[in-house]
Amino acid sequence: MTQSASTVKNALIAEMLGDIDSIMRRIEQYPELLRATHVQMGASVQALERAGAEYRVAASVYTDAAKSSLQTFANQKAEEILAIQSTTQAGQDVTSTLSIKQAILASAALSSFLTALAVLAAQRLS
Repeated sequence: MTQSASTVKNALIAEMLGDIDSIMRRIEQYPELLRATHVQMGASVQALERAGAEYRVAASVYTDAAKSSLQTFANQKAEEILAIQSTTQAGQDVTSTLSIKQAILASAALSSFLTALAVLAAQRLS
């Protein structure tokens, strides 16, 4: 019985040492896995920063183009309205010209804002 208990004890010790060896091998791999993960995360961060910078440039270009287009549109519409008013009214005052332009620009700005919001929402969904 003593020999049998000793054999079981030796077998359990051998199994435990094998398990410890397996755990140690895994632990020894952790530094390399952490380095690889760090490198991958750094590359991901750089890619996200580049994408963010490109997005900001694209948004800025779009905003500038939209602003320019809206200003041109507003000026054209104001001139058209003034032309119509001048044919129907003899005296055109400067305040009505400014208020017409301001109303058109406000309307165009709201339209631009809503369009930009729709574009951003579409980009987030894709």
